[in-house]
Amino acid sequence: MEVKIAHCSDFHLGCSKDYYSRPFEFKNLERKRVLINILNECTRQNVDFILIAGDLFDDVDVDLSELKEVQEILKNSGLRIVIAPGNHDPFTPDSPYFLPDWPKNVFIFKTNKLTFFEIPDLKVRIWGAAFSGVYQSKGMLREVPSLNSSFINICVMHGHITWSNSYYNPIPFADIENSNMDYIALGHVHKRSEIKKLKDTFYSYSGSPYGNSFSETGEKGFYIGKISKGKCELEFQKACLRRYEKVNIDISSCLNSREAVKHILDMLETLYKEDFTKNFYEITLQGMVEENFLIDTDLFESLLSEKLFFSKVIDKTEVEIDIEKLSYRNDFKSMFIKKALSRIENSQSAEENKLNRNALKIGLKAFVESVKYHEN
Repeated sequence: MEVKIAHCSDFHLGCSKDYYSRPFEFKNLERKRVLINILNECTRQNVDFILIAGDLFDDVDVDLSELKEVQEILKNSGLRIVIAPGNHDPFTPDSPYFLPDWPKNVFIFKTNKLTFFEIPDLKVRIWGAAFSGVYQSKGMLREVPSLNSSFINICVMHGHITWSNSYYNPIPFADIENSNMDYIALGHVHKRSEIKKLKDTFYSYSGSPYGNSFSETGEKGFYIGKISKGKCELEFQKACLRRYEKVNIDISSCLNSREAVKHILDMLETLYKEDFTKNFYEITLQGMVEENFLIDTDLFESLLSEKLFFSKVIDKTEVEIDIEKLSYRNDFKSMFIKKALSRIENSQSAEENKLNRNALKIGLKAFVESVKYHEN
């Protein structure tokens, strides 16, 4: 007796946030593409049902045309889809879930009390609960009825595993351990967890299938696989079209911006293979650069944009000064460098040392060109 399921959460469709000058309409289009890709993969792998553990929508205020499109996407999949509304899309009178026309293949939990529906032909009971508002301070897994062990019992909900109180459905480890569920599919935390087990209950966060910012780096996707009594064979599957990544790149060997940009692109291709151009990157430049190599992060970003979808460049390089040559020079630039090096050497704290090093870099640039306000 086993079932094949998919577990996903936190799509945040309709999100109106505008990250890094990319229009949110574009990001929403990609989120819907990710949803469609997951549904298509579930069809290909013949899953019995899909669990969406909350925050399918980013807000209860969903544009009607957007809602109709999502309903149509779910309907056309033909798959059994189970939704447990979360803190961003709670089941309230103004919720999109409260509106009619949800397809018959979609089941939505509508109360913050744990209930179940049964799929007799699969011998499975799917348990779940919904946020009834933005906050849910009482744990919805706290009171689990006696379970019929002749069924596979699976629970789906949005919540926060915690040792203490939480406004977002606090779930103590004891509640998981005492639930006697075969699997608990969780949402709310955007970072995927490993499949874990307490007593006889397996559980996990699938994480968001689409990164939203540089606080959500790495591959994003969903879990798919088989659940049976005492056995969990779920595997993570990538779903994101592009990912957010933070990378540190040493450009010490580079003599100018063009060389450095080529080095950066080569490093990114090595790290992220053939899809490296599609991602969002926060690139921190490191290493020692020559006195005459003036780093302009705006120029770097412009050059990288010829190849990369998006990049944000942060300069953390150090200026390499040839002390021996400096001793023979007596122009204004040399005088400035000597004074700056003296201030660096006599810094009273790490913070002061950092400020003095930055002053050296900005000062050297000022001898050649104007310094931008944000470089201070």
